[in-house]
Amino acid sequence: MNRLSQNELLGVVAIQSALENTEAGRLSLGKIMLVLPLLFDKATRSVLKSKRSVVLGSRDLLMSNPIEFSTIRGRFEDFAITSLNSIVLAREIGLAKLDSDALVLRKIIFPRDSTHIGKIALDILACGPKLGLILQEDCVDLYQTFRIAL
Repeated sequence: MNRLSQNELLGVVAIQSALENTEAGRLSLGKIMLVLPLLFDKATRSVLKSKRSVVLGSRDLLMSNPIEFSTIRGRFEDFAITSLNSIVLAREIGLAKLDSDALVLRKIIFPRDSTHIGKIALDILACGPKLGLILQEDCVDLYQTFRIAL
């Protein structure tokens, strides 16, 4: 369910968090579509931002936290339109640019040390390093791991 607090602006924060924690600040659109389903869930966010959790890959996270990561397919379907709108908004505000089949970070708009962007946005930014590790995997493998059929 797409609640009012899970909107396109928070989607842009999530996209920035993902892009700034990847090599060269670049992610394929297929991987960008996974960002909101991963970061808009409170339980998943708590696992990714926790300093005690160790991220070895998406399969390990799914195996060690099956409840938190088992609903990603449904969230992927719920947030598909919001993800697309967030990509468009990120491009429109100059945060990122489209480069063939990828989104590339142009500038950081929401700093990690900001105190006025809200708790959910700060949590999303805190998830970035571990999310970046997950998104290094092959796109096809990620979709298979989370059982998302296109």
